[in-house]
Amino acid sequence: MRESWSRWRAVVWPALLFAVILVPRMAAGQQSTIATPYHSVGDRFFENIGIGWGLRSKGIALQFGGPTLAAPQFGGFQPGAGANLGFGFGRGGTAGFVNANFSQGSQRSLVTQTPVITVTDGVPGYVAVGTVRPFVVSYVPVVGGFPTIPAVFLPEPPMPVMPPASSGVGADAVRDALRRAGERIDAESGGRGAARGLTPPVVPEPGPEQLPPPADSARPAESLLRRLAAAGESSAGRVAPSVAEAKRLRAAEESALQAEAQIAYERGLAAQEAGNLGAAKVYFRMAARHAGEELRRQIRQRLETLDASTPSGIDGKAVRPSRGFDARAGHPYYGPDSRGARRPRESPGTEGRAARSNARP
Repeated sequence: MRESWSRWRAVVWPALLFAVILVPRMAAGQQSTIATPYHSVGDRFFENIGIGWGLRSKGIALQFGGPTLAAPQFGGFQPGAGANLGFGFGRGGTAGFVNANFSQGSQRSLVTQTPVITVTDGVPGYVAVGTVRPFVVSYVPVVGGFPTIPAVFLPEPPMPVMPPASSGVGADAVRDALRRAGERIDAESGGRGAARGLTPPVVPEPGPEQLPPPADSARPAESLLRRLAAAGESSAGRVAPSVAEAKRLRAAEESALQAEAQIAYERGLAAQEAGNLGAAKVYFRMAARHAGEELRRQIRQRLETLDASTPSGIDGKAVRPSRGFDARAGHPYYGPDSRGARRPRESPGTEGRAARSNARP
């Protein structure tokens, strides 16, 4: 019994000693306490000597300043901190006064701030003191200005490692099937397959050259020709022209536009000679869009001439006046107006007869 107790005591005492010495250190190592002291020292001093006086007599009035009129703007000046003196006098018709202020002060300060933060070992932490004054620009609030203290940025927590998602088709389906087969073999063999190093083969990602041809292609040659044709239609498959070639293409385009403008101008001349002034204006305006300087000047002159010489009518054609008698309306008419309606002709005595008929009781 004593021997077993001695053996037990020989095991317990070292365990207790280990727990007393090492366990507190291990517990303290789970957290970290960080302190950053910040000290500020201030010293302010002010001094003021102010005098004010005034004198008043018959027809005379004088006044000079005041004791606190020119008070110091720094040092924390306090008007009631010093001595304020004043006296007055008067004799006969004369009176006066004198005021004075004598003050002096000094302030000193010593401020110590120590922010302390306790964080878990390995976890970042920070303490920041600052003032942020946001303002609104348009509809998005932004921070106006930058802080005067150094900014502290916390590192973003690491993203958990997630296995890539499987699409369930193609190479992903083959990998999933091989992985499930390997897991089933390991489960049936009790892990002996993994111990022997039997791992499912790795299926490489198919490249562009390993992709099968489309279902509608009969031969690989046709698929290659189709790809070449598609590449030629794309802007990336065409060779960019040189500067000289680009200038030549631009000159050809300008020549084609000039030819179209000349054709429209000639059609406008033909319409003008035929008397169709409306069509002539349309052709002249079409030609002016792409015409050169000389041709555009001629077109402008033609349009001004047409606008000045075109009589009022329908479609740019002059309206010849005609006379007749409208039996349905019961009055004569004189030609159509600009809308094609007949205008009644008023005789000189019509208004007089109407006036006499209205005046008759």
